[in-house]
Amino acid sequence: MKIRKRFTAAVTLLSLLSLTLLGCGGAGKPDGPDAPGASGAPGETLAFENVYTETPLPIELTRVNYNGVRSAGGRVYFSGYKTAPPTEVPPAEDGEGAELPRDLLEYISFQPMIPALISCKLDGSDTKTHWELPPQSAADGGVSEYTQLTAFDADAEGNLWLAILTTRSDDADPADPIYENELSIVKLAPDGAELFNTDLSSPEGGGLSELYVQAILHDSAGNIYLQAQDIHAFSADGKYAFTLRDASSYIQAMTATNEGEIIYLVQESAGASVSGVFKPIDFAAKAAGAALKYNGGGYLGSNVSIYPGSGEYMFYYLYQTGIYGMDRATMTGVKIVDFINSDISYDGTQSFAPIDGGGFIMMVQSSGRMDTTTAVSVLTEDKNASLEGKTVLTLGSFYSDVAAVMRFNKASRTARIIVRDYSEYNTGGDNTGGQTQFDMDVIGGRAPDIIALPGSAAKYAAKGALADLTPFLESGKHGVSREDLFENILALGSTDGKVFQIMPRFYIMTLAGKQSIFGERDGITAAELSEIADKYPDASIIQNMTASSWLSYAMWLGMSNYIDWEAGTCSFDSQEFIDALEFSRRFPKESGGIGGEPFNQSAFLEYQREMEGAYAEDRVLLYSNTTFRGSVRLAREMDVIFGEKTTLVGYPAAGGGGGIVMSAGSGVYAISESSPNKDLSWEFICSVITYNDNNESSGGGRVMRFDDGGIALDKRLFDEAARAEMVPLEERDFTNPMYVLRPNPDGGASARIFTSPGDIDMTDPYFASYALTEDDIARAFRAISGANAMMSSDEQISQIVTEEAEAFFSGAKTAEETAGIIQSRASLYVSETS
Repeated sequence: MKIRKRFTAAVTLLSLLSLTLLGCGGAGKPDGPDAPGASGAPGETLAFENVYTETPLPIELTRVNYNGVRSAGGRVYFSGYKTAPPTEVPPAEDGEGAELPRDLLEYISFQPMIPALISCKLDGSDTKTHWELPPQSAADGGVSEYTQLTAFDADAEGNLWLAILTTRSDDADPADPIYENELSIVKLAPDGAELFNTDLSSPEGGGLSELYVQAILHDSAGNIYLQAQDIHAFSADGKYAFTLRDASSYIQAMTATNEGEIIYLVQESAGASVSGVFKPIDFAAKAAGAALKYNGGGYLGSNVSIYPGSGEYMFYYLYQTGIYGMDRATMTGVKIVDFINSDISYDGTQSFAPIDGGGFIMMVQSSGRMDTTTAVSVLTEDKNASLEGKTVLTLGSFYSDVAAVMRFNKASRTARIIVRDYSEYNTGGDNTGGQTQFDMDVIGGRAPDIIALPGSAAKYAAKGALADLTPFLESGKHGVSREDLFENILALGSTDGKVFQIMPRFYIMTLAGKQSIFGERDGITAAELSEIADKYPDASIIQNMTASSWLSYAMWLGMSNYIDWEAGTCSFDSQEFIDALEFSRRFPKESGGIGGEPFNQSAFLEYQREMEGAYAEDRVLLYSNTTFRGSVRLAREMDVIFGEKTTLVGYPAAGGGGGIVMSAGSGVYAISESSPNKDLSWEFICSVITYNDNNESSGGGRVMRFDDGGIALDKRLFDEAARAEMVPLEERDFTNPMYVLRPNPDGGASARIFTSPGDIDMTDPYFASYALTEDDIARAFRAISGANAMMSSDEQISQIVTEEAEAFFSGAKTAEETAGIIQSRASLYVSETS
């Protein structure tokens, strides 16, 4: 099938400011001992459930795609790519890619990859290639061809079903490029013979070549099903049968059950409730059968992947820290594998499959700069696992730093942490069940030993449910003393001089501007910013910021300044809030000015150039997308953007404070006042505070590793990163290449590029001055130590402010009148909910 389209390359801009606070899950009983903080005395065996042993297969796969894995007939099948020898790299020309290092260009553009379907025995031996095609080929005149295996399935006898997509493009006429797709389904016999090959663009294929196939499955009769936007069914001999569309919802997933039928998942609404519903496919009727409603246990949300069933379980799925099986009789999920109890690292899990007779195959992918590798492991149940001789600590959370828990469990000879995931108390239509149960446990004295929260623990401290951590900080036990930590961050978790929560990793949001305009400062008030802005009447304070968006932004970043949830009071009629209202009117009602949202790379680069010119020429005063995530280079990177020395001024919130603090990673930790294991709990928190894996990062000088982000509470880690970034480049060990943000030689947009020893020309003044100075470090340190407010939000309060501010922006009410109305409405809400 031939189609003609006009394509524009899209550029996606990633920003921070999206943190998952609560998981939504199904009802279920938390795992582990019934009593929080239960201790295992020497010689005593406590329940230790869902423990599996991981045995890596002695194979390594590179560049494996995401089509999954199957286990059938004692073999493991997986789709991936064989990497062909690289072709010679042509010299970089002006334009796209010219600024990239030669080895990276070779990696991303000139190493052909051959799609293949490979299998091996369960012990990793007897590796076979069942199918492969040549890599992408290129012809003269802009014609190119690419073939990929989009999905596959296998059975116990060794039969294979493949969905193969070939895309041909002809860009000879850039104004009217031609793209051709050929999609086919192929069945191979165990000996490799082709049993059929159906071209889906043909009549017997249903004319379905323009599908994005997510899965291919067969039922017990050999009928074939393709999941795309709809489900397309084919007879056992590969002939098109029918297309199934679900009138109630988008089809989210499809799998085969333990009884050999094919089912699919949709989300159906009933009032405010949304639940997962499974529908079996009746091939003879060409329709879905009676719906099976999911009743809880783990979570089956809109982005869930479901996997073929086996034994007593209808199908399997991943949820947070475990593998679940669906019990058909009750339609509830049952946790089968607990990754934390099993000490199995699951970050990067791509797929898994049940093994006939028990156990699972699991694929975990990890990415490096020059390679992506996928490890394949066999998981086998450990029926003799116990906690004999160890003290059991429970950690209650909605989202915890699982890696930290696993490191502690592996290192400790005296204790073990069992995670109690409160999101499992939620149901499909109610995501508050976990929070309700958590509040009942914490306030009722039945809290887990360690509490991990996405935000502040202040309301629990106010009720006496949390232990004062001050004595631990003053004792210096387990390698952490108060003087080692950023005191301003500790203060955000303190009440009446007592520390009730620890935030091991955090982000700081701030604004950056030229020192020549803003001077050296640690914070700024609305009045100070207004005074400076008055000197630049033709400049935008912040690009594309409107009055309403600034007020919403300010509320999100500084709501804690106006609400005391513990006392049940608020102060929206204060002069600070009135000043915030007045200040918001300095921004236009509608967005305008320089640039707009870029939709392709050319427009994006042009937008960057225009913005850098605006910053350099004082047409925009402050850079707003400044999130201090963990690199001590932040101040220097702002210098590159502005073209001169900058200062990190904070936000003009109430009190004229500096940056706004957001929890990162695990959020905040606290210890239950009722815990009998406070010292061991503190030992765990200290292990999170002091953990440093800079050596594992893709560049030195970070306060925390690149993929996690976050500034470490421990100042010693900042000092270590700072020392690394002050070393001249010629003296550095480039075991791992690093990123560099540097201006382009032509004065265009800044580029964040890879560097390695061969890329560095020390005659280039930029590289010669790449090492940070004491002043650069001091500016970064001030940005951290000057942050003095926690980011907080409340949907109801934000709605009240937004609604009442409209009259103020239109001129119908003064700032004082508006603040009074907001105070009246907010006071009632806060008093009722505190």
